[in-house]
Amino acid sequence: MSRLSNKWQLFALRRQTGREVELFFGLIHISNTNGLTLLTAIEAMLAKHGLRLSNLCGQGYDGTSNMRGEFNGLRTLILKQNESASYIHCFAHHLQLAVVAVIKHHSEIELLFSIVSNISNVIRASAKRRRCSSKKHVVKILETLQSGDVKIGKGLNQELVLKRPGDTRWSSHYHALANLTPM
Repeated sequence: MSRLSNKWQLFALRRQTGREVELFFGLIHISNTNGLTLLTAIEAMLAKHGLRLSNLCGQGYDGTSNMRGEFNGLRTLILKQNESASYIHCFAHHLQLAVVAVIKHHSEIELLFSIVSNISNVIRASAKRRRCSSKKHVVKILETLQSGDVKIGKGLNQELVLKRPGDTRWSSHYHALANLTPM
């Protein structure tokens, strides 16, 4: 589950045993992130592909209460229907927590991300500053397109949105720097 463009999105993939195959099922926009809504969305996605929750052998995500809550978390709701669906805390989330721990022990890096966060907060707090930042980015893209210094194609040269580095958002530190650098 991720939050992109201020919309919650749920994604799922299928890993087939016996072969190294992963199939991406797609994205679903969801209205909220409670366990029951997530379960309903997952069941609908599986049914669309001719699969059932009873065939699920594993589940993995971060440790928020809506995901692994003891009573109404997604993990618990799935395990009520399928005891074989083992839960594994997401390794990407573990990596993010390790990155945050390292940053907090290096004052120069911590200062860098504090400044990046402050810049993001200042620009994002004002519609006028967001428009100005966006216009400057568009002008930069047009200049590089005209000079031929940039590739064009689907998914390239998208409008960038400033991101804040966060302790629990996977790859948020990377995206915070990557989206600020071209601006």
